Amino acid sequence: MILDQAMQFMLADMSAARLLIWNAAWRCDAGLPFTKESSHAKPFAGDLCARNVWNARKHSELLQGIPIERFYRDAKIHQKWDGTS
Repeated sequence: MILDQAMQFMLADMSAARLLIWNAAWRCDAGLPFTKESSHAKPFAGDLCARNVWNARKHSELLQGIPIERFYRDAKIHQKWDGTS
């Protein structure tokens, strides 16, 4: 039961990150100011990605054939990329 709820929270956070990113991208494409939206989306999505990949890395024996280590390195880069969080 607790694991199911933890997975639901992770999925909800990932959906929120996706919506933040899509909103910033939509505003950019529409020619609207998007600095605030992208400033909120970047640290939230980067930190969330790194945390989720770190959790998946702890259970990598269950994820055969998936390059978790590469995903983790990419996630850490996105946390620092283009300025600080």
